[in-house]
Amino acid sequence: MPRRSPAPSTWLTLVEQATTAYTGSARLLTERAASAGETAFRGGGFTLTLEVEPATAVFGDAPDGPVELTVQTALAERQREAPGALRFPPDLLRRVSYADQARPDGRDDVLVLVVEPPVVRGLVGSDDDLPTAVATVRGWLTSGADSATVLGDLPSAPAVAVVAGVELVLRSAADSASAAALIERVLAVEPLAAGAVRGVLELVDRAALGEGDLEVVADALLDRLGSETDPDAAVAALGWLDAHRDVTGEEARAELAAALPRLRELDAGDAGGDTTAWRAEIARFADAVE
Repeated sequence: MPRRSPAPSTWLTLVEQATTAYTGSARLLTERAASAGETAFRGGGFTLTLEVEPATAVFGDAPDGPVELTVQTALAERQREAPGALRFPPDLLRRVSYADQARPDGRDDVLVLVVEPPVVRGLVGSDDDLPTAVATVRGWLTSGADSATVLGDLPSAPAVAVVAGVELVLRSAADSASAAALIERVLAVEPLAAGAVRGVLELVDRAALGEGDLEVVADALLDRLGSETDPDAAVAALGWLDAHRDVTGEEARAELAAALPRLRELDAGDAGGDTTAWRAEIARFADAVE
């Protein structure tokens, strides 16, 4: 049988499984080529050894001194860009591993989740919200937070925490209709951090809702697009609606058409990146649904 790449773990699962999370600074010590049989992804790549100097515990106890961590990447050194490098679209849901960014001459701030294998993400600046997101999710898990608490925290939560929180409350959904009602409530929350809507819609697709319940989500999404200012949310919503044309009627399509001129003029805002690039991306998806 052909070898398959494993499904990526979600932030909720990673935080749930981790014994410790901490920030620190990392540098690349060594790297070697790795065959397809040695990697967790499809194809060959590189095995890197990082040295991480711990700084602050996010939860649990940070190591007392430097630690060496082994991570893997499919990218050769020349293809890797530092955590602060401009990229489009921006990595709003923090899925890019530091292994894809480590260079021999770099020392970068990182977040480490102590799981197997370790999860390492590059941080950008002292105001990077990923440690806050991880602490928020861990707090929900350890306190046994109910749906009302989690949903109430979403307006001030970073995108990573929003998506993990929605995944958490979806665990309590008894059926497809209950899950759709929860998603409807989430899509009515203002504000939601840039990138969060994309992650929520990915959860919808994983939930395998019934057709009638998908209509509930589509209606809630159309309502949100009437005032949405996040260009990433606009792109994700337009793509989702295009993929689910069978659950949108004439009235919904007319509502969407009315929203498109405003969406085409959105600025980059908190999503980061270049406004011109975002508008081109929105136009590409808008053209598909018109």
